[in-house]
Amino acid sequence: MQHSGGTFRVTGSRTDPVGVIVTSQITSPQGPPIEMDWQLGISDGRYKIRDVAIDGVSAAMTRRSQIEGMTARASGQVATLLAMMRQED
Repeated sequence: MQHSGGTFRVTGSRTDPVGVIVTSQITSPQGPPIEMDWQLGISDGRYKIRDVAIDGVSAAMTRRSQIEGMTARASGQVATLLAMMRQED
């Protein structure tokens, strides 16, 4: 598949304790290839994306770290945490 002068291709897959990891690569004339791993799990009999790692950096782990930082800044107050999260969107 091509997009904005680049190409997306699936490069493989492997089983994982929670489902399947699909490996892919995005190539662009403007820079080096970007490796992406898609972690898929089964829910209601269908595969669903659980996480995406771009060049080894997990989106879920990054978001979790952000939320932990916000929780600490909000001193554990749920209303404050929710207000902070709404401001980010």
